[in-house]
Amino acid sequence: MRRHLPHARTVCVGNGIRVLLPGVAWLRAGSGDTSDFSIKGTLPESLVRFVDCLLDLVDDSIDLIIEGVEFIAQSGKSLHKWLELLDEILLRNEGHVLLLLLLCVLRADSTHDVQEGNRPRSGIEEADQARVQSRRIGGDVDAMQRSAGDLRHVADALRDLASPCQLCPRACGAERLNGELGACGIGERARVANFGAHFGEERLLVGRHGSGTVFFSGCNLGCVFCQNWTISHHRTGTELDAGALAEVFWQLQEAGCHNLNLVTPTHQVHAIVEALAIAVEGGFGLPIVWNSGGYDSVEVLRLLDGIIDIYMPDAKYGGDAAAARLSGVPDYVARSQAAIREMYRQVGNLALGDESVARHGLLVRHLVLPRGLAGTETVMRFLADAISRDTYVNVMDQYYPCCQADQIPELARTITADEFREAIEFARVAGLSRFA
Repeated sequence: MRRHLPHARTVCVGNGIRVLLPGVAWLRAGSGDTSDFSIKGTLPESLVRFVDCLLDLVDDSIDLIIEGVEFIAQSGKSLHKWLELLDEILLRNEGHVLLLLLLCVLRADSTHDVQEGNRPRSGIEEADQARVQSRRIGGDVDAMQRSAGDLRHVADALRDLASPCQLCPRACGAERLNGELGACGIGERARVANFGAHFGEERLLVGRHGSGTVFFSGCNLGCVFCQNWTISHHRTGTELDAGALAEVFWQLQEAGCHNLNLVTPTHQVHAIVEALAIAVEGGFGLPIVWNSGGYDSVEVLRLLDGIIDIYMPDAKYGGDAAAARLSGVPDYVARSQAAIREMYRQVGNLALGDESVARHGLLVRHLVLPRGLAGTETVMRFLADAISRDTYVNVMDQYYPCCQADQIPELARTITADEFREAIEFARVAGLSRFA
């Protein structure tokens, strides 16, 4: 069981740090009651910044953490042992955002001297800039049509739209750059629930090496049947600055993922593009997937022209009554249809590259709901008639009652085989034939 150490903090002492665990009895190797300890020696600045985060994860890995910190402080030469220890820790805390980030940071610091300095125009510290340089691979970036400088300009425009917030059709007006939270529950910085190579996405995205998914916390919708409700409603996750989010993007590229899959990005787009500017400057070049709920602002999408390679929105509803009742937005249909039109204008029909993995274009998702509540027939007619009969569509059958759905009689069961067959037939009759 995980043992939390509340109020743990670090303070700089000379050229080392002192880790303080006030009022906590800490057992190491079955004995001892040390409530604080000192580490002397030279430490990378980035390690100092992350020790606090690691201490929040105290469990069976605490001895490995301290052993690694002590080794670095005393040797002052190599981080290789610490990296090996972190790999072991990762096996015990698989997929944890903070540990993966720290692993990236230390790998970069193993070849770069890091010193604290002035903040560059990107807003990240020189330690982050060193990590940018460590991943510079040279050459043109194929998937990204805009330069890092272009991306910074777009990020600035998006930040203007974030305060008062107009980033999505809700236009809640929250001053997100001044400490307020939007209707989505998110403020200025990105908040990430998890990331990694994902093999449960559409086969056109997964390929052999997986889709590099980043699950962003919060959402601009309020779906009562949300399948990821702990992330979207409870906003579980870790807040990251632009440099740390760029680290996530690099990590996914270095893992060999076919693409960067931004899951629920709409309400955090200002922070995402700021991080992309840093990542692209360092050689990032994966195709970027915009994996949204479909309730997107056309104004924002136009700013993303040339940045997003694959748009994968939901087309959740064919009628606004269901959208208002089940997702809390009364204008979903018009907004999502306008967004899908703009997405198609930018990228066209889905194009496949090597290994039949998508490289560019539009792919639309539609979750079939019980009793026809999603308005599937209307959705399929729109895609065929207003977009393209060559549109790739994923008609999804995985609905199950979760979140608050079991409190709504019409949603309190899975869909039937007949309901799914009917949904596929609606698509075929409309003229669609490309199923993802």
